[in-house]
Amino acid sequence: MARLALSSVAASKGGVDVTAAALTSVGANTGVQFVNNGQVVLVVNNGSASPITVTENVSPLVAREGAIPAAAQMPVAIVPAGKTYLIGTFHPLNYKQADGNTYIDFSASTSVSVGLVQVSPISVTA
Repeated sequence: MARLALSSVAASKGGVDVTAAALTSVGANTGVQFVNNGQVVLVVNNGSASPITVTENVSPLVAREGAIPAAAQMPVAIVPAGKTYLIGTFHPLNYKQADGNTYIDFSASTSVSVGLVQVSPISVTA
């Protein structure tokens, strides 16, 4: 599978542009891969006329331990036609692949664009 490597942009109080124009086209790739610290959210814009399935590939270790019994039971999100979804966060231990990246695959890539936003934990002080 050909996967597009994504880098994250940091969220800020000023906001992050997640409009389709600010995202990256998936193009001929069938998915994306990225370094995952557990504080990233994937932005998926489905500009096509049909819904797409977004498959979150769990780590081989999690699959081996039986937490996810079969590839058919990988976590998925359905992004309707013409919609933009935020997907994540992804726990690093559950989604880290052998090369250190997290893999997310798409059922179709035509008119699909993506982005990766780094979110920060909220600091609460009394």
